Amino acid sequence: MPPKNNNYKNGYVLIITILITSLMLFLGLYLSSLAITENTITHSHARTLQSYYLAEAGLQNMIFKIQNNIDDYDTNFKSDPAWSTTFTQSNPFDPSTSYEVSIANLNTKAFGEIVSTGFVDLPNGTTAQRVVKVTIFKALGTDMEDWQNKGALANGNIDISLSKVNFMTGDVFSNINFTINGGGTEVYVKENLNVVGNILVTNANLTIDGEAHASNYNPPGPDEIQIPAIDFDSEDPASYLNIADKVYTENEFSDLMLANQDLTLNDPITYVDGNVELLGGQSLTLNGLLIIGNDLYVGKTNCWEMRCGVNNIIINHPPNVATGIFAKRKINMYEYTGEVSAYGLIYANDEININNIPESSDYSFNVYGAIFSRKLTITSCWQPLNIYYDADTVSTAFNVSPFSSIITVEHWEEEY
Repeated sequence: MPPKNNNYKNGYVLIITILITSLMLFLGLYLSSLAITENTITHSHARTLQSYYLAEAGLQNMIFKIQNNIDDYDTNFKSDPAWSTTFTQSNPFDPSTSYEVSIANLNTKAFGEIVSTGFVDLPNGTTAQRVVKVTIFKALGTDMEDWQNKGALANGNIDISLSKVNFMTGDVFSNINFTINGGGTEVYVKENLNVVGNILVTNANLTIDGEAHASNYNPPGPDEIQIPAIDFDSEDPASYLNIADKVYTENEFSDLMLANQDLTLNDPITYVDGNVELLGGQSLTLNGLLIIGNDLYVGKTNCWEMRCGVNNIIINHPPNVATGIFAKRKINMYEYTGEVSAYGLIYANDEININNIPESSDYSFNVYGAIFSRKLTITSCWQPLNIYYDADTVSTAFNVSPFSSIITVEHWEEEY
């Protein structure tokens, strides 16, 4: 038998031991590096999130200054179309934090963009920051003479595309531009069309029986007219929330509609604190005012639980009774909106959007009163929309308020 080679075996074990030790060392270093990286990412995310909340704090600080007229912010916001200002807050939480906020009116009164940036100083000498941008608006109108004979009044643009719209009585007024476009679009204005900005027509048919004035059409354009200021929910005893005959939460009103597919509201003022959504063949009849603390959605879908169909809104106008729908933010009507027969004022503190109403015997849209909003957008509505100004309905529709809420028109954030 040949002699055993113990040196060979010992060398083999040594090599295996070195390889395993190296592998374990490599894995240890890798895991340590990974832990350090994860810890850095976690801290970076935390700092970035902190800078976002700083930016939000700056935004709220700016709105607070406007609401309370600190340093004449509210006065300037409401009176100067070109007003802008910036302020910085250092050390709101600790010495490493700060925010900078600016506001600029967008060439019109009480309509501006706020840009707020939060900063957090990092240990490595760099800075985490987050930018938040918000567009805000406040209704200012207080003189009812401004709204006489206005069938449609928009504080901003009136945009109509691929639709048929008839303003049968009453003037049409826009504080910015009146734009119509798209093949087959037909817009008829029986009385006057007055636009502070421009009348823009592209591949569409516009018929005006009365006079038309705009910056680019029989200039000069008219002076601005502000939509009515409405106090939805302030602490003032005269706000609609405080004088309402019935007040519902969003869920309570939704349950009421679900239990009553043909719902009639007979109270002079009904207030819903939140959104209202009509769907699933809902019919809503009003014999007074419906005040909505947020948005109104009509006909977005045609089914709701076990029921389906188009959604109808009927507004009656008993003598000397205020009638209509007021939304603190938006009114949105979609393709499953069936019959709209409104003897009242349709008011949105933000935007009215009417979309995709097909031409059918199941659909009709007639307003006998007026439509007032910050912006009016009508898109793909082939069933003719008819607006008839009614002086009695508008005059009894609301009490003009010296106070109106600041609303957020758009909100977005950017990360850097």
